[in-house]
Amino acid sequence: MSTDDRISGRPLVFLSSSWEDLKNHRAACIKVMLGLRDVLSIDWIGMEGFGADDKSPKEYCLTQVRRSRLYVGIFGSRYGTSTKKADTPPVSWNTEKHSKLRYPA
Repeated sequence: MSTDDRISGRPLVFLSSSWEDLKNHRAACIKVMLGLRDVLSIDWIGMEGFGADDKSPKEYCLTQVRRSRLYVGIFGSRYGTSTKKADTPPVSWNTEKHSKLRYPA
């Protein structure tokens, strides 16, 4: 998985969901994206590729959303987690940011 589309030259697809309840769905989506990687000339980014960073988790996540050309949201019965510094959970950050950028969701 490329974490920088400027290096790979491929547009990024951002995968978003809550984690615990949608692990199997994420795995299935990743499998499809990996299968389509060369067909559609895309790369993907999701929490599986996140590492340590100087930014807050929210800012890091939003940076990745901004870099992405397509947002894939998997929604289930859980809404994600909230932090003491934020009133909204990460899934909401991603969805709101991508809709403001007017990319396909």
